[in-house]
Amino acid sequence: EDEQKIKELAKRKDVVDVIVDSIAPAIYGMKKEKLGIALALFGGTTRQLPDGTRLRGESHVLLVGDPGVAKCVDYHTQVVLGDGKIKKIGEIVEEAIKNAEEKGKLGRVNDGVYASINLELYALNSKTLKVEKVKADVAWKRNAPERMFKIKTATGREIKVTPTHPF
Repeated sequence: EDEQKIKELAKRKDVVDVIVDSIAPAIYGMKKEKLGIALALFGGTTRQLPDGTRLRGESHVLLVGDPGVAKCVDYHTQVVLGDGKIKKIGEIVEEAIKNAEEKGKLGRVNDGVYASINLELYALNSKTLKVEKVKADVAWKRNAPERMFKIKTATGREIKVTPTHPF
């Protein structure tokens, strides 16, 4: 039954729009971000370049910024970088924005800014539930929501998340 629905959806000319619109429907706009997430969900094919470089087929999307709509964590949330160092996500975003501003390459959206970033860090793979090293390409800073939720784990650790955090 599900397979049949997928085949029917695949025949539609607006299949990409349907998929993009189905991602976080409660969050208005953010079409580019939702498209990026959709592309990451579906993945691609691993390729080997003539020089031996391996291009992974899967993409990784990191949405970061000041606590804002569709962001998951607040400024003070610590992340583990690819080299094992720990840094606040807000500091990473501020640094990326400053660098982009200095180069005249800061992107703007109606409720914030974004900047290119080339950063390896560790993140939870939602499919395998294992922590993996991933690459972030864009840092976002969006306007903050009026409220955040504080989650406390059984081990006593805490994290502040937006109401739209995907648990």
